[in-house]
Amino acid sequence: MNFQLELSPNPQPTIVEIAQAESPAPLSAPTEPEGSFAAAVPTALAIFGAFLLIWFLNTFLRICKPNEVLILSGRKHRTKDGSGSSYRVIFGGRTICIPILEQVKIMDLTSMPVPVEVSNAYSQGGVPLNIQAIANVKISNN
Repeated sequence: MNFQLELSPNPQPTIVEIAQAESPAPLSAPTEPEGSFAAAVPTALAIFGAFLLIWFLNTFLRICKPNEVLILSGRKHRTKDGSGSSYRVIFGGRTICIPILEQVKIMDLTSMPVPVEVSNAYSQGGVPLNIQAIANVKISNN
């Protein structure tokens, strides 16, 4: 841009040039979009942690149903009286077992019908007897 400025004491016009420079764009760090890597890392770690927790519970947690007993053997355990044993029995609860060190067996506690049959037996009076019966056997949870 050129401006002319006239001063009265000096008969000749004086030309003053004023230059206007464009300001450069401000320097700033490049911004990342909102779904950036830094925001995705905690989310990915939370999802991975949830999968790890589910895997851990499926592998190590054993839940005992009401009609069965879990018998864990292979590792020394202290009983309530202070003595040690190589097994522990879990009834109606849950426990965390270590698959390589402990072996888990399940024993069913439902009542089992056992057929009993007696044939060609004689009573005290000499009468021959043929008896058919069913005995219901149940294992105690103690």
